[in-house]
Amino acid sequence: MKETSKRGWRGCVINRRGCGNILKSPNFNLMGNFQDVRTCVKIIKDKYPDSYLTMVGISAGSGLLITYLG
Repeated sequence: MKETSKRGWRGCVINRRGCGNILKSPNFNLMGNFQDVRTCVKIIKDKYPDSYLTMVGISAGSGLLITYLG
């Protein structure tokens, strides 16, 4: 996030369901729920419709990202 700010970009982190104070309702999936990613992307695109969206997944997040993209 620090590097995105240095470049003048707007960064965003999407955590898995249950991490932090959002998406608290139960929905078990070992790798995460791609529909949660879809919801987060929609919120971001609704708020910043002309933005360019790039996503990076690390560890289990990479599997979740591939599922979302597929």
